[in-house]
Amino acid sequence: MIFPGQASDDSGIGAMTPLIPAVANSGGTQGTFFMLPLPLGVTAEDPQLFGFWTYEFRVGHANPKWWSTAQGRFGRPLRVSGIQHPPPTLICSVNRTDQGIAVSAPYATAVLNGRRVFNPAHDPQTEIWFMLYAQAMQADGASRRNILLGHAAGVPLGQDTATAGAALSAGGPRAYREFPQKEVIAWLNLLGLAQTSSLSVLAVELLPFGQVQTRTEASPAAAPRGTADVATSGADPLGVDLGSRRILRTSPLTALPAIC
Repeated sequence: MIFPGQASDDSGIGAMTPLIPAVANSGGTQGTFFMLPLPLGVTAEDPQLFGFWTYEFRVGHANPKWWSTAQGRFGRPLRVSGIQHPPPTLICSVNRTDQGIAVSAPYATAVLNGRRVFNPAHDPQTEIWFMLYAQAMQADGASRRNILLGHAAGVPLGQDTATAGAALSAGGPRAYREFPQKEVIAWLNLLGLAQTSSLSVLAVELLPFGQVQTRTEASPAAAPRGTADVATSGADPLGVDLGSRRILRTSPLTALPAIC
């Protein structure tokens, strides 16, 4: 029985995690869209975010001023599976010498019960491509622009049984690619840009599509040079085939240091 003057019943008010109201824009109605916060104890760089999540959504009374019994606070559950949070940031590492530019980035690795799940015989399943840019001043001098010089598919660093454990302990398998200095100069000359133009690079990780292809492993000392090998039987997912593959994540644009 509920009687006048009865004290507020806050039982169950903390049973659900409140969603975050999104700011209305583009003509949307305030309070129509909400953002899903990360689970408690999970940071934005947690490798668990590479996986899929299942959530239960309910509509209920969150304001303690609105009187409600614990059983009547939340409505019926809506269970949704296959939800993906934004993945951890992809970090592109660069090294530059007078011989060329070496870039690397870590592959996404699955996590089960807090431990990385990695099979050197079949992983990684994703692909990482590297895109090399030059910075040039706009014709009217209003701003600087990023001009794409070229892009190439990375190849996994050696993942044999002797090095797989070390790779995982160091943060997981990595993709590697070199851009020889002669090739970079040829690209700059082709576009009429100065050979002293500042350069930058970013990494793009693509989800697998169709049949998984076998890729060649590499080591920094024996990385392929010249035109990039394509890991998907001649496909160019960041060129003429842009839009045919789903992008998992993209690194920030990373400036290259001066030649040392």
